[in-house]
Amino acid sequence: MSNPSLLSDVTKLHLASSPCSPDITVLGLGYNTTKTQGIILGVTTDAFRSDSNSTHWYNVTNQLCQVITPSGCEEMTLIDLILTADQSLLLLTTHGLFLGQLPATDPPVSRGTSLQHQVSWSLVELPSSIVFASFHLSYTPVCYNSYSKSSTEQVAYVAMVNSNEVVYASYPTYTNWTVSPSNSPFSQPTDLVYDHHTDSFVILQKKEGNYSVIAFSSDQLFQVGTVNRSRFPAFDEFPSTFHPAQGKALCFSPATHEVFVYGNQVSGRIFVIWGFWRGVER
Repeated sequence: MSNPSLLSDVTKLHLASSPCSPDITVLGLGYNTTKTQGIILGVTTDAFRSDSNSTHWYNVTNQLCQVITPSGCEEMTLIDLILTADQSLLLLTTHGLFLGQLPATDPPVSRGTSLQHQVSWSLVELPSSIVFASFHLSYTPVCYNSYSKSSTEQVAYVAMVNSNEVVYASYPTYTNWTVSPSNSPFSQPTDLVYDHHTDSFVILQKKEGNYSVIAFSSDQLFQVGTVNRSRFPAFDEFPSTFHPAQGKALCFSPATHEVFVYGNQVSGRIFVIWGFWRGVER
């Protein structure tokens, strides 16, 4: 890194790998809102190594500020980021959700440079009343090229989640976002992940003081008046003292079809087998 002082005030690191090329990774530096250096991104050329030439670092704050009014661009902070299989890079910031498209045909060595000079950023249209700092992004990293064709092949959902709000979700090209109806099972989830095998959203929710994991068809996220019927019986075998991790508390493994739940207790692992949940403590 050309300026090591940029790391002195970092409070959080955000990491997103390309599902189809895990050696291509974007690292975002998170700063507190009182002393921010802007939006600093690092892009690998092949992998993170001690060799300084393997990672290119860029400050894309000015590029993002050109999309919105520069006068309202003070203290922009990175909250979360996602890199999808089609090379879409989504940056959730305190000033909104930005969408960029990395060139998919360039050789890997030039991808770091293209972030600075070739990526065209756009601001996703979302309600201005949203407090973006309270949300995080959810995405199941699946490389669909390694799967046979199916009706869900191109459905790679990205969701913007807040336990006190409704859910915003989108799929390629991530320009149109849908908000879940207030009466849907997706209202105020603690966290959720997308299961491409069954075209379902797996949700961690809290009701009457207890946490449970349920799964709903993705259709119920977008349709008003649908029956709130879980695909499987709820998994609620959590200790009464369990509290999920703040922000991202669920992780779905596309290869093993497992859902991991993170919290203050020993991490739990949930299998989805032929329509039934089975939990294992670790």
